[in-house]
Amino acid sequence: MNTLDYIRWRSDITMKYAPFNDVDNLIVGQIPYLDWEGVLDQGETMTLGQAWEGYCRRHAGEEIPADDLIRKDAEELISLCADSVRYRDIVLFDYVKEHDREQEKQFCALTMKLPDGTYYVAYEGTDITILGWKENFNMSFMCPVPSQVAAAEYLKKQASARFRRFRVGGHSKGGNLAVYAAVTLNKPDKIIAVYNNDGPGFPDEFVKSGAYQNMKPKMKTFLPVSSVVGRLLNNETDVLIVHSNNNSLVWQHIPNNWEVEKDGVSTLSANSTESQFLQEVFNSWNNQLNYEQKVVFMNTIYDCMVSLGIRTSGELYNNPAQSMARIALKLRSYPEATRKTVREVIGVLMKCNVHTFYEQFLGSRIPLPRDLFS
Repeated sequence: MNTLDYIRWRSDITMKYAPFNDVDNLIVGQIPYLDWEGVLDQGETMTLGQAWEGYCRRHAGEEIPADDLIRKDAEELISLCADSVRYRDIVLFDYVKEHDREQEKQFCALTMKLPDGTYYVAYEGTDITILGWKENFNMSFMCPVPSQVAAAEYLKKQASARFRRFRVGGHSKGGNLAVYAAVTLNKPDKIIAVYNNDGPGFPDEFVKSGAYQNMKPKMKTFLPVSSVVGRLLNNETDVLIVHSNNNSLVWQHIPNNWEVEKDGVSTLSANSTESQFLQEVFNSWNNQLNYEQKVVFMNTIYDCMVSLGIRTSGELYNNPAQSMARIALKLRSYPEATRKTVREVIGVLMKCNVHTFYEQFLGSRIPLPRDLFS
């Protein structure tokens, strides 16, 4: 059973009789993925059922781009929620959406009043824009990034209401924003739970902070079995590894492909070998490269993509070989010092790839000298 099956199965059971659970978190955490601008304007408050009707009127005849997989899935999920007794009367308000190329910021959040009288603050994950993905990678050498600052300010405003208690969550980058906002709020009594649904982690200094450790007992981290995004940096929480009904590394990231049960997710004991392999690659990025190398590499590749007119991640995925060739050609126009740094970073990551591929896939079958990769 996936989340869509769950909504159909529980469509007539209110949260009064079956309390909010981890699956409900996966579902409501996707609500910010739809473009609610023009529906949930500033100051607007409406039920999910009403908001869905407004969304359908505003976007009648429009097609979601084929490469925007998460938004397409979110639209199907929310259409089911709007017809469900369990979800249709959730009240949505304080919708905020910001794209700022100068700040390299992609941010979106909304607050929901749940039928049990509690509140859920949901943050949108990375959209398909190159800007959104750039901010994700900025997290590997910068904390806070602009969206984390915005997330903290947003939750602080919501928490100023004296009697409100919150669940805070999101999918992908939204999960990271939820954790950052809850930790920096530093008011554990206001927080019921914090959900990071396959979102990146944090630098060690943030994870080891007193505020993070105080909030840690209320954190829940969910990673699909072949997680990629959730392997970035450190979560240092109890992680639930979720069974997925799709083997693709891309589709694994989408919560509607995760297996769920009556009151929770279907879990496994360990991530896939491929996911563990990627963890080692990310570890090399985090630990073997210095700040300057990371900044130069990310800014240069991003600048190449912008100058080439590449706007979305789908444009890269659809023809990766051609995209890489165009970027490599564009790099020739950059100063030698910049190109040298890019080559150094690629060299470190490729060496890690060879080493980790051997350790994960071949080590038990093809013994080699221990110092081969040193």
